[in-house]
Amino acid sequence: MTHENTSSLTLLSVCGALAAATAVVGCGGATGGMRAVGGASGSGAGGQTGGLGGMAIDAGMGGSTVVPLDCPNGVNPSAPLLTDFSATSWSNNAGKWTSAGMDLTGSKYSNGGGKTDTDAGVTTMMTNNVDTTAGNFVLTGAVAPGDYAFGLLAFDKCVNLSANTQYTGIQFTLGGNAAGCDLYFFLQTFEQQGDVNKGGCPAGNSCYNFPRKKITVPSPAAPVTVLFSDMMDTGIPTSPSAMKAEIVGLQWQFQSPPPPDGGTQPACTGISVTLDDVGFSTQ
Repeated sequence: MTHENTSSLTLLSVCGALAAATAVVGCGGATGGMRAVGGASGSGAGGQTGGLGGMAIDAGMGGSTVVPLDCPNGVNPSAPLLTDFSATSWSNNAGKWTSAGMDLTGSKYSNGGGKTDTDAGVTTMMTNNVDTTAGNFVLTGAVAPGDYAFGLLAFDKCVNLSANTQYTGIQFTLGGNAAGCDLYFFLQTFEQQGDVNKGGCPAGNSCYNFPRKKITVPSPAAPVTVLFSDMMDTGIPTSPSAMKAEIVGLQWQFQSPPPPDGGTQPACTGISVTLDDVGFSTQ
């Protein structure tokens, strides 16, 4: 998130830990496994309220102890492409994507703040789907004034690129319509992921303050690159080298834009965005 919209942020988890071992309840938008998605909310300059960060929750089998992801021994993907949502990298049956190097898997999710604004006639919601014909990850929904919603690709293992000088950031093909919302890319990091979600941030702390960058949806769809250096000092950790050592997910978040001076904060309706060819930048 850009500095002008984040003057006073309070991070609050939305979903909390799940108790069910086989069904995702109350968090919405989860597919392909037992992990669900939550988020965080905060208030920024100019009366804006929006979201910051997010989380992926794994209740574990039968409520067993959650084992944190192992970042010191994390995966260094052998190929830059994580998924192009083709039949070779996405399984509808498993609800999982597999990297081109076959050394990393993960799931897709979506969620939001859940606010209903009766004046605007909008309830925040976000759905996710893989269009197997086009080979796209599709996010659709709406965001009420002062709220947020997001889609997420969560990793089953921590990615550690400390020894990798080839990968400089994250690249993806982006298209569609953000419907007036501000769109941010978040790099989910282990130390800001809640410990209930296999992360390293203890309960009660200000978690989910992930590195981030505001992005624009190109028209027509085109590749977008977010370098690790682009996200320096926007979240935790602050340095590109530290970010590279603890990546646990990739998040695209839509936020209601700040209101004009003396005006009303707008809603975003008709969000429809496609993502494809998600992986690491080598530029």
